[in-house]
Formats: sequence, C-alpha cells, structure tokens
Amino acid sequence: MKTNYFSSLTLLILQLILLMMQPLILSVGNSLWVVGILTGLLFFDVWIEDWRKNNILIKILLLIVNIFCTCMYLNCDTKMKKGTYICSVLLLFFYSLIIKFIKVLRAKRVDSTIIFSSINFYMLAGYTGACLAWLVETVWPGSFVINHPITSHQLFDFVYFSFVTMASLGYGDIIPSNEVGKTIALFISLFGQIYTTVFLVITLSKYIKQKEVL
Repeated sequence: MKTNYFSSLTLLILQLILLMMQPLILSVGNSLWVVGILTGLLFFDVWIEDWRKNNILIKILLLIVNIFCTCMYLNCDTKMKKGTYICSVLLLFFYSLIIKFIKVLRAKRVDSTIIFSSINFYMLAGYTGACLAWLVETVWPGSFVINHPITSHQLFDFVYFSFVTMASLGYGDIIPSNEVGKTIALFISLFGQIYTTVFLVITLSKYIKQKEVL
C-alpha cells in the first residue's frame, strides 16, 4: 500500500511539474523530450504500481516496442515513423489508464492513494487526447487550425487543446478542420463529461458508504 501511495503521489507531482515546465523544455529541445520524460514516468508508475500482477511480459513488450519505435523515429523523421512512434506512446498511455481505471473501480476504500490515482487518471487522459490529436495531425496534416504562429512544438499546442476541450472551455484558438479532427475533439470532450458525471460519482459514492460504515 505504501508503495502504491508513493507511486501515485510521485507520478502526480512529476506530471504537474512537467506540465508547468513544458515551455522551458521545448525551448531547449523538441516535443520528443517531453514525450520521452512522460513515457519514462509512466513506465516507472506502471512497473511500481502493478508489479505484483502477472503482466510483466506485457510491460516488457511495451518497453521494447517503445524503444524500437523511438530509435526508428530518431534515425529518420518521416511521417510514417513519427506516426508509429506516437502509436507506441499511446499504447502505454492506454495501458496505464486501464490499470488506474480498474484500480479505482475495485477499490473498497477511498483513501489518499485512490484520490491521487483519480487525478492521475484525468491528467493521463489529457495527455492521451493530446497524443491522439498529434497523431491525427501527423497522418492528416491540416486536421487542426491553430490561430497563432505555427511552431515545431505541436505537442504543446495539443496538450493545451486536450485539457481545454476536456474542461469544455472551448476558447476556439485551436479548431478541428476535418471529420477526423472533429471526432477526436468529440471524444476528448465526451471523456471530460463522463469523468465528471460517472468516474467521480463512483468514487464519491464509495467514500460516502465508507463514512456511513464508520
């Protein structure tokens, strides 16, 4: 339990630091730096939090696939290899999200570890939406219209777009311009509403029942 608490709290703190430090990291590097740091954090979290489960082969396979796709992308930056690399990152994101979702649903008690896992789940979902939008823009360039000077740091724009869309703020400075982009935006927005109305309600109901028993 202490290990899970440490893992969830550490991941939350490091994600918040990464979110705030992204402009600085991108000023000295590129989007690959940010994704590489986040991928490392996820491998750390998945390995520590889920180490007792019989999923070691899955985690090793995800690690090998990610390293292989990263090496391909670094050796030759083509649209196909960049898309393959983003897909390998998304596989890890989805795996981490599934683990956290199952963990919260199966929890009998709502403690600080579950609360941290719920927050991590939301933040990881935001990054997952950003990578999905980044993948769409890579495969179908022009899927999103960005109403400011275009830079090479598209991932930062899509992280911003994903979290703003999940929160239903809709500033309108990044707009999906085709059916694929609009579908991604709909899924991100839908997740934000589902998280608020379903995921949090489940956690809250467990907490209320827990208090009633006490």
